[in-house]
Amino acid sequence: MIVSEYPNEICEALSDTLESGVTRVDATGGYSKRLKSIVYFV
Repeated sequence: MIVSEYPNEICEALSDTLESGVTRVDATGGYSKRLKSIVYFV
């Protein structure tokens, strides 16, 4: 699981490197209230 403000770049790199699918979930920081994404991959 990766929490990031740059999910597109991370998803692309993981897909290219691991040749596996990824799942992206939008999230809001509990303290900062900033929008982020959670990236899951297996």
